[in-house]
Amino acid sequence: MLKIVGRFNIVALCVLAMILSLILYSFGGILDRNRYAGFYELNWDLGGVVVSLLWGGVIFFFLPKKIELPSDVFIFFYLAFCLIWGAEYWSVSGRAEFFFGGFMFFVGIFPVVLFKIIRSIIFRTEIRKLTRIHFLSSSWRIPVLFGILAISAFVGIAAFGGGGFDWELMYDRRISARESFGVGTIPNYLFAMSINGVMPALAFLGGRRGNWLISALAVAYAVFGFWLIGVKAPLLYAIIMWFMGGLIRRGRFSYFHSYVLLGLNLILVAALIEMLWEQWLISEVFVRRAMIIPPFIQGVYVDYILNTFSDLETWLFGQKLDVGIAIYIGQDYLGFENLNANTNAFMYALASGGLVLYLSAILFVSFVFGVIDAAYKLRGDAIFMAIGAMYGLLLTEQAFGTAFLSSGIFLCLLVAFVFSGGEKQRLIKGADKEVFLK
Repeated sequence: MLKIVGRFNIVALCVLAMILSLILYSFGGILDRNRYAGFYELNWDLGGVVVSLLWGGVIFFFLPKKIELPSDVFIFFYLAFCLIWGAEYWSVSGRAEFFFGGFMFFVGIFPVVLFKIIRSIIFRTEIRKLTRIHFLSSSWRIPVLFGILAISAFVGIAAFGGGGFDWELMYDRRISARESFGVGTIPNYLFAMSINGVMPALAFLGGRRGNWLISALAVAYAVFGFWLIGVKAPLLYAIIMWFMGGLIRRGRFSYFHSYVLLGLNLILVAALIEMLWEQWLISEVFVRRAMIIPPFIQGVYVDYILNTFSDLETWLFGQKLDVGIAIYIGQDYLGFENLNANTNAFMYALASGGLVLYLSAILFVSFVFGVIDAAYKLRGDAIFMAIGAMYGLLLTEQAFGTAFLSSGIFLCLLVAFVFSGGEKQRLIKGADKEVFLK
C-alpha cells in the first residue's frame, strides 16, 4: 500500500491542494457564482501575504507527522477542515485588515496550543485508572449499536412520516424535520445520536473487521438519513470511518492523514478537469463547501465579535441573543432565511459565550480526549480511535456540548466502556502491524 510519510510530504500535499483550490476559486468561476452570498476577491497586498504565510507556516508546524492517538486525528481534522484553508481565504468574507486576519488566526490556533499542553498533563493523572474498568463482553457492541439504529429509524419514520431523494428539496425536508421532531424531544435526540455517532461507529467496525454486511447496513442508514431529513454529511462520515477501520485492519493507520490529503488533491484535479468542459458540480458541492465556506463563516463570526463585543462583560460572556448564535449569524447577520451558519466548536463558543465559554470548550475537549487517549493506550481498544475521530469531525461544525451529547459521542463512549470485556487489540505508536497486549 502507498505510504506518504514525512512532514515535508504532508506539507507538500497541503500546499498543492491550496494552489489547486485557489485556481478553482479565482479562475474556475466559484467567486463569480457566489458573489451573491458575500464572497469577495482575496487580499494579496503585503499585509495579506504576511498573514497568509504566518498562518500557513504555523498550521504546517502543528500538523501531526503520524497518527498515534485519537487526539492526533482530532488535531488533523481541525487543522485540515477548519484552519488550513483560512491561510488563503481568511479575507473571503470581505474584511481584509491585517488585525482582522491575525485575530481570526489566533482564535483558531490557540485551542490547538492549549490542547497539546493539557493533553500532556491529563495522561499523567489518575484518570488512567478509570479506563481499566471492564464490564460486559465486547461481542455485544454491534448488536447493541444496531438495536439503537433500528429503534431510531422506527421513531424517525413515526415522527416524520416519509422522505425522498429529491436533491433540490433536501433543505425543505430539513426544515420539515425540525418541525416534526421538535426541539429537545426524545425523537430528535435519538435520531441525531444515531446518525452522527452510532452509525459512523458501526461503519468503522465494519471496516475494522472487513465485514461487508455491517459496512453496508451502516451506509444504508446514512442513505436513510438523507431520504428522511435531507442530511448529506453522515454519508461522508460513514465513508471516512469505514476507511479508517480498513486502514487499522491492514496496519496502515499511521498514514491516514496522508491518504485523506491525497484524496483531496485527486478531487481537486477532477474539479479542474470538469472545469474544462464548463461543468461545476464538484467545485460547488465539494470545493466550495469544504474549503471556502469554513473560512468564510469564520470570518463572519469574527466580524460579529469585533463589532458587537464592546465591553468587558461581552468579551467575557458574549452578547445575549434571543436565538442561537448560528441562527442569528445565518438569518440576521447574513440575511439568509432558515440558514443555520454552523462553524467549529471553538469559534462558536467564543461568539456565543465569550472568553469564558471559549476556554471552557478547550478544557472540556482536552479532558474528553484525555480520557479517550488513555483508554486507547491502556486498553488497546480500536473503538476509542473511532470515537475520538468522530468527535473530532463533529467539532469542525458543531458546538462542543452538542457534539458530545446530542450527536452521540457520550452514548458511544458509554457503549464502548460497558461492553469492553475481551477487547485487546490495538495499533502501537504508528507501527505497521497490530500487536496484542498481554
